[in-house]
Amino acid sequence: MSSTQVSVSSSNTITTPETTLTAAETIARYVNIFNKVAEIIITEFQTHPYRSLIDLSVVLLIIWYMMSKRRAAPTTHKLTKKQEDEIIEEWEPAPLVPSSDDASIDATINAIKEHEYVLTSAADVEFTVEGKEGKIINFGTNNFLGFIGDRDIIEKCKETVREYGVGSCGPRGFYGTIDVHLEFEKICSRFMKTEACILYSFGFCTISSVLPAFSKRGDIIVCDDACNYAIKTGCHLSRSEVIYFKHNDMEDLENVLKKICANDKGATPNNRRFIVVEGVYENCGDIAPLKEIIELKKKYVGFRIALDDSFGVGVLGKTGRGTIEHFGLDINDFEIVCVNMENSFGSVGGVCVGSHIIVDHQRLSGAGYCFSASLPPYLSVAAIEALNRVDSDPETHLVPLQKNISLLHQTLVKKINFKNLKLVLQHQEHCPVFHIRLADDHPLKEGFNNAKKQWGEISKNKTKNKKQINTASMNYYNERNKIQQVFKDIVSKAMDQGVSVICPNYTHREITLPEPGIRISVSSKHTKDHIEKCSHVLATIFAETLSPSN
Repeated sequence: MSSTQVSVSSSNTITTPETTLTAAETIARYVNIFNKVAEIIITEFQTHPYRSLIDLSVVLLIIWYMMSKRRAAPTTHKLTKKQEDEIIEEWEPAPLVPSSDDASIDATINAIKEHEYVLTSAADVEFTVEGKEGKIINFGTNNFLGFIGDRDIIEKCKETVREYGVGSCGPRGFYGTIDVHLEFEKICSRFMKTEACILYSFGFCTISSVLPAFSKRGDIIVCDDACNYAIKTGCHLSRSEVIYFKHNDMEDLENVLKKICANDKGATPNNRRFIVVEGVYENCGDIAPLKEIIELKKKYVGFRIALDDSFGVGVLGKTGRGTIEHFGLDINDFEIVCVNMENSFGSVGGVCVGSHIIVDHQRLSGAGYCFSASLPPYLSVAAIEALNRVDSDPETHLVPLQKNISLLHQTLVKKINFKNLKLVLQHQEHCPVFHIRLADDHPLKEGFNNAKKQWGEISKNKTKNKKQINTASMNYYNERNKIQQVFKDIVSKAMDQGVSVICPNYTHREITLPEPGIRISVSSKHTKDHIEKCSHVLATIFAETLSPSN
């Protein structure tokens, strides 16, 4: 037999002495492999140096991650009994419900209850109230064209209720769209001279849904600080950066736009930017300078305009198309235009008009459109009838309204001694809303001015604490509510004499809270006698109540 030995392992692997490598041969083989790998790496680095550096960085990062130790958990120090007691003493839990100590909330609720009236007729230019004899002249309702209580419109609404019922019972995107909704959108877009229109079921939720639909986190909204609460709610819900400029101050607006554009790193901004204004300001009774705003929009790149013309459409312009027509501007210069149908057209709901892109986007992104039941069909019919009347014969409705606006302004100035009483009439020509407020030097306003100044100083102080802010804000609201109560009493006295005016209730969540006062809304259906009586009653009550000598 041959001397060569053959061994068979359990894994059926045959090993012979000729195939066994020595240690030196094994090392030589690995050295050869390493040299080849190094040669490949060097060649690759010379051919693709940048890619090789990236690959090397990734490899080193993986090695570092695998070899690095986990960070030790932060050590906790046990608090002493004294430290625990101090923390517990300083902690102030937020109330689950508004506290009864919150003067701003309690005063508002009590004021509403004290001055609550139950109407026994429609809120037309005259109405009746439970427990009071005779008719009350209505200067408190925004019924600018007098369509509330119109007999013909009421009959059409009754016919619609018999055909469709009282509600649509669903959102527009599901089974809540009725043919009269589509008809109204078509008529409204034609009236406003835009491509399309979208109908919301509630006026407040229109602008507060439109703004969040287009402006998101990271975007910028530049808003007039006198805008109404619905606009400010929309700004808040958008989660955008909101910058307020002084009311109707174009110099301040331009400074804000300059600062925003100065932060741009490139020629084209990478976020959406909106300038938000009202055509006619609900809380001030004046008009936005839209021509200057358009010029600033064109001067600074990337800004769009969102206009709430709820108090302008049906009032301003030769044919009632609002503030845009009043200034002779092109509606296409305004990307977003919203209108509340509850002021001029005697109905409920709101619309947003614009291009097909603007409108179609809201059908999927407008919260008030997607998640709210659609407008009851009979209210759509009421709005259609009112809009058709204004469109077909604008002079019949607009001329009497403008005459009454001018007459009321003249009569108020004539009968009320604003200078001696230290009152301020906030109103601009052609606007249907009047505000009467205390002048800054009125004795009743002294405590309010001091509290407002103190709260402002504490809010700006970097070393402020929560207790100081709470004390200052409580003092401010207490002083504000004293003035509010004075005007509430004036409203009650006017009601006793047959005239209804309003002391608006503003929520304490307002960013810039309007000062208390009296609001007067005029209608095209008011007569000269109505206006004379309103002015006379207010002049008498103001002289008795607000005279600085009292």
